[in-house]
Amino acid sequence: MRVRYLSALRDRAGVREEPVELAAGSRLRELADWLARTRALKLPDPLVMATLNGKGWGQYPQAMETPLADGDEVALFPVVGGG
Repeated sequence: MRVRYLSALRDRAGVREEPVELAAGSRLRELADWLARTRALKLPDPLVMATLNGKGWGQYPQAMETPLADGDEVALFPVVGGG
C-alpha cells in the first residue's frame, strides 16, 4: 500500500509519500498504529482527513476494522475550514 502526505502533513512527515508494508490481514487500525509509531500521527484526528482509495475512513462501515489490501492508497491531509 502507499501513504501520501499532503499539505502541512507532508512537512510534518518529512516525505511526500511512501510505501507501507503491513502483515497480511491488517486493518486501518494497524495502519494507524504504524503512523503513530513512525510519523507521530495519531489517527483518527478531527484535524486530519484520512482517505482510503478516495473514501474517508469514517465512511467505511467497519471503520478502523476495515481490511487493507495490496494496492490500497491512503491520503492524509489537514482539514480546511472556512466560511
